[in-house]
Amino acid sequence: MKKIIDWLFKQYRCRIVLFSLIVFVMLFSTVYFFCMPEKVRRTFVFPLNSGGLVTEIRYLADGKNKESDIKVYVQELLLGPQNHRGMNLLTPGTKINNIFVREDVLYVDFAESALLPGMNTVDNLLGLPLIEKNVFTNFKNIDTIILYINGNIVYEDWDILTEKSVNSFLKEQGY
Repeated sequence: MKKIIDWLFKQYRCRIVLFSLIVFVMLFSTVYFFCMPEKVRRTFVFPLNSGGLVTEIRYLADGKNKESDIKVYVQELLLGPQNHRGMNLLTPGTKINNIFVREDVLYVDFAESALLPGMNTVDNLLGLPLIEKNVFTNFKNIDTIILYINGNIVYEDWDILTEKSVNSFLKEQGY
């Protein structure tokens, strides 16, 4: 019996190895598919260099709660567009100092670098409302967004804290 097995292995070694490899890849793919965290489809809107807006679709890991979902989303938004013609909303490398949600109001505190001009970055006058528009579009349970930069409120004199006011402001700006 051992001679028959040895003869079969010598004759079909390549096929046996290939078949084993295929089975291994299929098993790995199945385990990977069932063990990976769920992904959520999110839309991102960025201004173009030439004017107008570009929309991107990205799949982000589903967080444990609304606050962590929004934090992951805003961090991804700060990375900027994948489209080479798109512009960043804030200076590349800007970090979030703090972010939290209380009673459908989102509070976001950006690092001081958000004030600095950056290459291929829109003016803060447009970038900050676009951040709000992106969040309002993807998180319908957020009614108001209050932005801070280095602990100082951004819109003290402005009235663009709600989705309706952000949309009308962007419309006035031609977006």
